[in-house]
Amino acid sequence: MVRGEEIGQTMRAGLDQLYERLLTFGYPRAGIDWLKRHRLPVILVLAFVCWALLLALIWGGVWLYQTSVGNLPS
Repeated sequence: MVRGEEIGQTMRAGLDQLYERLLTFGYPRAGIDWLKRHRLPVILVLAFVCWALLLALIWGGVWLYQTSVGNLPS
C-alpha cells in the first residue's frame, strides 16, 4: 500500500503548488483555505462538470452535423 500513499503525497504536493500559484495571481487566501478543506468534493464536482461539458459538446456537434447534411426528420 506504500505506492498508493506515494501517489497521494504527489497529488497533495501538486495541489499545494497550484494553491501557491493561485495566491501569486491574487486569489484570496480564504478561498484557498476553503479549497483545502473541501478538496475531494471540489475535484469530484469539477470532474463531473468537465465530463458533462464534453458530452454536451460532442452531442451538440453530432446534432449540428446531422442538421447540416439533412439527416434529421423535420
